[in-house]
Amino acid sequence: MRTVKLRPSHLERICELWNREIGSDFPLRTRLLHQNSMNHPDFLSEGSFVVEEESTDYLVGVVISKFQRLGVGYISMLLVDSRYRNLGIGGTLLKMAEKSLNDVGMSSIALGGDSGHFFPGIPSQYVGMKRWFENRGFNQRGITYDLLGDFRSKLIVEEVVGSEVTLSVAGEADREELLAFMHVSFPGRWEETTHRYFASGGTGREFVLLRKSNTIIGFCRINDESSPILAGNQFWSPCFQEPCGGIGPLGIAAPYRGYGYGKAILLAGMRVLQERNHHLMVIDWTTEVDFYTKVGFSIWITYNLYAK
Repeated sequence: MRTVKLRPSHLERICELWNREIGSDFPLRTRLLHQNSMNHPDFLSEGSFVVEEESTDYLVGVVISKFQRLGVGYISMLLVDSRYRNLGIGGTLLKMAEKSLNDVGMSSIALGGDSGHFFPGIPSQYVGMKRWFENRGFNQRGITYDLLGDFRSKLIVEEVVGSEVTLSVAGEADREELLAFMHVSFPGRWEETTHRYFASGGTGREFVLLRKSNTIIGFCRINDESSPILAGNQFWSPCFQEPCGGIGPLGIAAPYRGYGYGKAILLAGMRVLQERNHHLMVIDWTTEVDFYTKVGFSIWITYNLYAK
C-alpha cells in the first residue's frame, strides 16, 4: 500500500469507492465530489490523502479535511474499502488528517458539518461507524435531520400575511439588496454561501424574497437540478425516480419573527418548486421538525453530530 496526497486524478476513483460502499443509501455524483472537495475554498490539501494498492493503483481509502478561520477543523470524508478494513488504514488516515489540522491551528475537529459538507454528521444507521469514531475520542454533540415531503397529490397554496407584504422570486436586480440583507441579518455561513452562489453564476431564481414596505425582511432558498451549486437538499436527489426540489435555508430578520412570515415564505417557496414540476422536496440539516411537519414534511434521514 502507498499513501499519497489527494490529487484531481483521484476524484473519479473516490466517487467509485463511495458508491461501492454506501452508494445504495447516498448515491454520490462526480459533480458533487468536485464541488465539495478540491473546488471548495476550505479544502485542506495538506490534510487530504488516499491509500492505493502499489501494484495496481486501486484506491482503497480516502480522507478529506477542511478548516475554517475560527479554529474548527473538519473530517469531511473518511472511507475505506470494506475488503481492506481492520488493517489500520482508516486509523492511519485519521491520524494524518488530525495532525494536519492541528498544524494549521485547529483546536477542535468535527465529523462533517463543514461548509461544503457531504453529511452534517454520521448517518444514524451507520452504528459501527459511530462506535469506531467514539473509540478514537469523538463525542456525540447532538442530532439533526433531513426531512422529505411528497406533494404529488397536494396543491400548495400561499398564505396571505398582510397588505404591506410581498413575496417574489429574486432576479439579477435584487443581488446587492439581498447580499446586504444577508450581511446584516444572517452573517456567517448563509452570507458566505449566498456570495458563492452569485459568484458561481446564480441569477437569483433560487431565492424567494419576502418584503415589507418594499424592504427585504426574509428569504427562502429553493434548489433544483438546474441550480449552479448543488445545495445540501439536492445531494441525494438521485435516490428518487423523479425530480426532487430542495428547501432551505430559510430566515426572517429578527425584528419580524413571530408574525407568521416564516410559514408564508416556506409555502411560497414550495409553491414555486411545485410550479417547476418538483413535487418531492427535501429540507436538509434541521432540528425544526415541528415547524416543517405542520406543512407536510417528515423525517427522512437522522444524523448524529460528533466532535473532538
